[in-house]
Amino acid sequence: NFKLVLLLRLEVAVKKLLISATIILFLAGCSNSCNNSSKKRVCTPKTPLAKVDGKTITVAYYERIEDSIPRWVMKQYYSGEKGKEKLLQKIVDRQLIVLYAQEKGFFENPEVKKKLEKFRIKQLAYRYLNSKVGDVKVSDEEIRKAIEKYYRGKKVTPELKKAIRINLEAQKFQSKRNQIIEEIKRKIKFKHHGDIVATYDGITVHYKDVKPVLSKNSSQEKLEEAVTYYVLSKLAEREGFNKKEDFLVAYNRLMEDLAVKDFEKRILSKVRVTDREIREYYEKHKSELRTPERADIEIFEFPDEGEAKKALSAIEKGKSLKEAIPKNVYSTLKEWKVTAADTDRNPVSALVFKEKNKDANILVMPDGRTLLIIVKKRYPSKILLYGDAYSKIKKMLITEKARKLAEEEIEKLKEKYGVKVFKENLKCVRL
Repeated sequence: NFKLVLLLRLEVAVKKLLISATIILFLAGCSNSCNNSSKKRVCTPKTPLAKVDGKTITVAYYERIEDSIPRWVMKQYYSGEKGKEKLLQKIVDRQLIVLYAQEKGFFENPEVKKKLEKFRIKQLAYRYLNSKVGDVKVSDEEIRKAIEKYYRGKKVTPELKKAIRINLEAQKFQSKRNQIIEEIKRKIKFKHHGDIVATYDGITVHYKDVKPVLSKNSSQEKLEEAVTYYVLSKLAEREGFNKKEDFLVAYNRLMEDLAVKDFEKRILSKVRVTDREIREYYEKHKSELRTPERADIEIFEFPDEGEAKKALSAIEKGKSLKEAIPKNVYSTLKEWKVTAADTDRNPVSALVFKEKNKDANILVMPDGRTLLIIVKKRYPSKILLYGDAYSKIKKMLITEKARKLAEEEIEKLKEKYGVKVFKENLKCVRL
């Protein structure tokens, strides 16, 4: 009995020890996870994404560059996490090219300086004007009157209504801007005293100041316009527009564009492609070098979708075009040639080549009109002859050689100026 009691007590003690050990481990695990969660990355506009020669590329800078790129370009080339990395690399590469251009004195070139100064004057002038115009609003009553005046009897879709509002807002904006310009002009005192061409509220305008905005043999009217732009740019500077981030990003973007264009020009000047290389490529890839599919089509414009559907149904039942299409619509006939190479840009081409088994179809336009599209003849894709493929292949080979050479040059610039990328911080960039 004594032994049994001892064993029971020992078993209880072991269980307590195991429970205690489990609790300790659980608490330790919780403590670690709590510590990890408390150390999560804190994202701010100043979070660094990369450093190029000591200059930091921040989240804010990245996002401003992103905003300046058309949405369709972002979607096609820079979407997802890989797209973010690709865009950041592009930003870094452009910064390196600018550094190299500055070192070589590229921005001291008179033509380059003129382009940059013209951009600076006009951009500051526009920013100042836009700030003085402010928000422009168009009332529902104004839209109603515009519809009554220009679209009476036509079907007004939500898309068309939106387009009318945008158009009226643009007209109002331009009108207010013109008023401000005229007020400024009235206060400018034009004079010809040595190099001085005008004065305005303490601003003296010299000919050299406005020369970047002028073309050769500019008229007096163009000179006065250039002076007005310059005065507006100086007023913008008084209000600090030249120090604002959006202007600096735009100005730096132009510097990059000019430097990159010069960089690409220098790279291309080093690339050579021989006829032998072109012939070898053609023989190896002949089956891939083909003409795009083409088609001859006829287009009829219907005022609404219902009428177009009736005509399409009649054609599908075997009626001729003249029997199926009303006379007033038949007179809208247009003959087109379309190609499968345009399917991403042209909705008519997309309809014709994505529905190859249908030679009659309808396409509803944003403004409510409906197009009846009839395919008269299709031309299949065929292998290009060597002579027809020559230029295409040469351009392709030059592009590929230039790309490789550019990558080699960029790698050298990275070693020269120093680059550090904080890829993990790309999580701070909005999706």
